[in-house]
Amino acid sequence: MGLLDQPVAEVESFLKNKEAAEIDAGAVAWPGGFDMVLKEDTALELGAPGDGSLFMVHWTKARANQNHAAYLLGPELKDLPAGQNPFALAATVYGNFNDDYDAYRMLMDALYETKLDGVSVRLVPTRGGIWCRISRRALEGGFSFDRWAAALIENFSARDSVIAARILFVTSGYKDIAGLFPIAKQTGSIIGAMKKMVEDMDCDCASCEYEQVCKGLDELKIMRRRMAKERNA
Repeated sequence: MGLLDQPVAEVESFLKNKEAAEIDAGAVAWPGGFDMVLKEDTALELGAPGDGSLFMVHWTKARANQNHAAYLLGPELKDLPAGQNPFALAATVYGNFNDDYDAYRMLMDALYETKLDGVSVRLVPTRGGIWCRISRRALEGGFSFDRWAAALIENFSARDSVIAARILFVTSGYKDIAGLFPIAKQTGSIIGAMKKMVEDMDCDCASCEYEQVCKGLDELKIMRRRMAKERNA
């Protein structure tokens, strides 16, 4: 199994249970450009603090004939009420990844480098949050979730080892977003444990806040043993 196979499977179950609508992953990607949107120029605000916000990224081994896909649970951007709305974005990237830590850094770089014209996106990985402002100019110019998904997929696909990506947007309300919170918490714990293992050379398992996470996941145990062997070589 892969490091994040369990949360990946749970997102897939969420998609099926909620019957999220498939949107066009092959749409023309929204162009890159100036991504700072001032409050006075904002048509829609997604995931603002206090409104309900969630962001997570997963990676896993690609299956045979894996294709890009994009889904939307809730209204399209043009159909959302003006002002602030709860929002979630979950990305799953499929490929052949030799190192989980390198995969995480690569995919986060791809997300940060996806700068969309007239759209401001602020990611807060430490708490799994996302806050977006969409300008009136972008919304009136045809910005939509399928074009957003296409831009994300394009940036992911430009990275080595990436074969396909699946993007999920949720705008249906706080209740549905809250249904993803346990998956996001599990994902954050696994990634947090991995990062500490790699970045903290003096990590003491007995006193680490991620001790139980590592004990419950064979992939982290294997990673820990491999790193200990490399450092003691």
